Amino acid sequence: MSLNWNASDLPNMPWDVQSEEERNRTANTAWTCMAVGLGTITESNWEEFYARYALWCKLHNETVNIEPIDVYLRIGFRTNVTTESFSKWSKRQLDQFMSDQREYAFKDEQLYHEGVTA
Repeated sequence: MSLNWNASDLPNMPWDVQSEEERNRTANTAWTCMAVGLGTITESNWEEFYARYALWCKLHNETVNIEPIDVYLRIGFRTNVTTESFSKWSKRQLDQFMSDQREYAFKDEQLYHEGVTA
């Protein structure tokens, strides 16, 4: 399924949305929606959107590149991403983190054994 998004109704956006920097930032917001499990940014969920994003960055050792005001100014942004409850989203994130760490541990053990027997 393709990722579709609509930024035509952003009432808080005070800048020229045609600038390349803002177009890129807005396009990246669509991908962020997938990471945070929220398909739209609304007046009632923009803080949750940012909090999930910040947690996602910590879990994936990524730099936080979006500020809370960037999310607030994009209230009205919509995508075709399915919205997940916090409990479903956080379980998915924790499961993925644990899977990644088990894989890392396994690979580290393999490297250890390769070094010992070589």
